[in-house]
Amino acid sequence: VRELREILEIINFILNQTDTMSFNISLNSIVVILLWCTLPLVFCQSRTFSLTNKTNVVAYWGQGEGGDPPLSSVCADPSYDVIMISFITSLGNYTTPQLQSDSFTAQDVSYCQSSGKTLMISCGGSGTPLAFQSSDDAQNGAQQIWDLFLGGQSSSRPYGSVKFDGIDLDIESGDVNYWADFSNALHSLYQQDTSKTYYISSAPQCPFSDQQMGPDGTIWNGNPISGSAITKGWMDFVNIQFYNNPMCEILTSGFNFDTWSSSLQQGQQNNNMKLMLGVPGSPSAAGDGYVDASSIPVQKLKQYDNFAGVMFWDVQAAQQNNNFQKQVKQVLLNNYNNLQ
Repeated sequence: VRELREILEIINFILNQTDTMSFNISLNSIVVILLWCTLPLVFCQSRTFSLTNKTNVVAYWGQGEGGDPPLSSVCADPSYDVIMISFITSLGNYTTPQLQSDSFTAQDVSYCQSSGKTLMISCGGSGTPLAFQSSDDAQNGAQQIWDLFLGGQSSSRPYGSVKFDGIDLDIESGDVNYWADFSNALHSLYQQDTSKTYYISSAPQCPFSDQQMGPDGTIWNGNPISGSAITKGWMDFVNIQFYNNPMCEILTSGFNFDTWSSSLQQGQQNNNMKLMLGVPGSPSAAGDGYVDASSIPVQKLKQYDNFAGVMFWDVQAAQQNNNFQKQVKQVLLNNYNNLQ
């Protein structure tokens, strides 16, 4: 808005000078000036995130030790495509969802989205045992998330009319039941607002399959011992954590991206879901599994149609690690830019 106002002031100044400076400004000329000035604004506001790209960078923000970089400064960095605001730590049992990170404003979210960033809210995190008591409880949770943070309506929306771009499920503990009901209910609610695109993602651990999210939903003695949200619930993409799990990390013989890739292309609620390769943002950001940007197996990943980029934990760690996010983005662009 400010930039458009300045453009109009410039045009008004030119018009006011036409008599004294003998300018012959036509209406067509004014239109050309206006288009020339505003086209950059249009392109800057387009989303940088697309699931058809292989150069996406997804990062978690909000839980950095000692404080996070301001959200607005993070969104000014072209390296990032998706920012996961962390975490909703109260959800289920008919409670009101609570977002743990509150060090940002609605204006920050608007700035980020106008800068082309996709802002999602992540639920759970390590040590937060979220769980639903029933399918009805899960659907109620989805409705509350929709009304408070996404496209719904509520008198108690914490960020006013701002609409976040989706929900991520980083469920690492708690009951494995009913997360498919939650994601399906949320996906159904998404269809009510056609003004924008909303996403659902999850962050499974790399051992296949993840105990909380699946995809297999193994049953033992009549009780589920692994989740089935990825299989039976709607997922647009998954951020697979190839760290803190030595048996399947990137530089090991057990690196199993191939298993994840092939398995998620059949028998799922969404067989077109995409995969992000999850890595730590620095050696100290995880117990193990860190690789430098040049060690990301970009050549191997080229063979997978459902590979869509890199996720890392977290923004603060990456920026303190010689701007790891910029290194990762450059590696992806160098190898995949012609494949977007």
